[in-house]
Amino acid sequence: MPHLTLQYTANLSETDVPQTLRRINQTVFESGMFEEGDIKTRAVAVPVFLVGTEDRPRAFVHLTVAMAQRGPAVERAMADALSRVLVHAVGEHSGFKTQVCVEVVHVDTTCYVKVEVER
Repeated sequence: MPHLTLQYTANLSETDVPQTLRRINQTVFESGMFEEGDIKTRAVAVPVFLVGTEDRPRAFVHLTVAMAQRGPAVERAMADALSRVLVHAVGEHSGFKTQVCVEVVHVDTTCYVKVEVER
């Protein structure tokens, strides 16, 4: 843990998603809260979406960070740092208004199991 899921609208085709995931992982690792090998990210393009009600080009990027509770101050700092990464990743070349969101959700660690298997 943590598990990070990046959802982004398919019209952000110029965004370098693998590089964005690398930046996210690096930011999370540099927080000092997690071991390097425990940080897991994945990206999901959202092909069908609607932002608002007006018929004009818009986009969104939503990063969900699932982790054990760390306290409001730490979680806010993590969300702020990750939102800066995302703004940098998509803000320069999207060509239209893009909403960037980071959501920290808490995993109940009493119901979470992690097993490492090597083959």
